[in-house]
Amino acid sequence: MTILGTILFLLVFLLIAPKPRAALGGFLANAGTWMHAYAPLSYVVLLLALAAPFVSVLLVARWPKHEEPESPMTRYRGDDVLDD
Repeated sequence: MTILGTILFLLVFLLIAPKPRAALGGFLANAGTWMHAYAPLSYVVLLLALAAPFVSVLLVARWPKHEEPESPMTRYRGDDVLDD
């Protein structure tokens, strides 16, 4: 949680200053131009990048649970003498 707070704190100061805000705006404009220039491939890459976290969460959630094997010594355990 502290990492998320640190990132948000730095992001606020990054977006307050005009030069980094202009650089981020230019980066997003260039990214949009690149998306349209390489249309089919770029949309597939974007779809894979956005779907990968959800697929990994589903994969981990549906992974078979590990069951501990039965101890081989349980069959050698005798009856308790006091249980009459």
